Amino acid sequence: MFERLHRVENSNGRTHEGTGIELSLVAELVNLHHGHISVESAFGKAPPLP
Repeated sequence: MFERLHRVENSNGRTHEGTGIELSLVAELVNLHHGHISVESAFGKAPPLP
């Protein structure tokens, strides 16, 4: 997930193509500050609205 230009497997469209470079940059910044970053997901469950 935090690798640069990670490509989602079995993707049919560009809307779910991958995470790009953004998450890898966030992970590098967090690591520089000796922090921790993680991701949790559940198939078919939408994230809560802000």
